[in-house]
Amino acid sequence: RTELATARKREAALSTELEAARAAAASHQTAAEARSREALELRQQLHAQKQAVRAAEGRLSRLPGSARALAERLSDLCEPIEAAL
Repeated sequence: RTELATARKREAALSTELEAARAAAASHQTAAEARSREALELRQQLHAQKQAVRAAEGRLSRLPGSARALAERLSDLCEPIEAAL
């Protein structure tokens, strides 16, 4: 009888432990899915920014020399400001 009662208590404890582990796994999966979505959004933003840079470089290459130098200087001046934002 004592062994049966002990076994049942152990079974209940293991069942509780299993449920806690399942809940933790579900929570980790949800967090991983959120990070995956965030990573996808960041990759999409990076792709859009790269396209914008390529377009700007194309426009810049068509400017006359002095205007190109001015545009490059303005770009250089904006970098620390953008980094600070």
